Amino acid sequence: MDEKNVFLNQEALMDGHVLRMFISQFMREQSKENLFNILYCLRDSYVWIPATYNLTPEQEAQLHKMQKGIKAGEGKGIVFQPDILMDGDSAFLPVFTNEEQVIQEYGENFTRIQKHFLEAMDVADSNAQLTGIVIDAFSVPFTVIKKNFNMIRTLPSNMENGGMQVKARE
Repeated sequence: MDEKNVFLNQEALMDGHVLRMFISQFMREQSKENLFNILYCLRDSYVWIPATYNLTPEQEAQLHKMQKGIKAGEGKGIVFQPDILMDGDSAFLPVFTNEEQVIQEYGENFTRIQKHFLEAMDVADSNAQLTGIVIDAFSVPFTVIKKNFNMIRTLPSNMENGGMQVKARE
């Protein structure tokens, strides 16, 4: 397997390919180093959350504004209803590393919202029914349970220093 240096910066994390690479690497070799590559990557990554809305035309206009940077709490009456996936008795918030996976798995009937992974953890925390988050549930799934959220939150962001160099195997 070829090893290469990967520079993690915000641009590299936006499309999800680096996170997918680290998850695949961990699935092949479940080492601490590979796990921490995922956790550090998650700390600064963006993910796609499938959700539904029941909207009036006025609320659709508000949603359009929200997607352009207005915070969800500012849209009066708009309720963000993320999908929930069940695994036995455990419920998970599904998130995806790229928008295409959401479209492929959910079709056009679901709205796709891109959020920072820390915000996805907040969404999961706000629902007592959820056990955690599942990333790319229908391809190479990786779960993060709620009890590990605080560890991810306390990891230092590497984006403040412009990024970080990590080793990856393809």
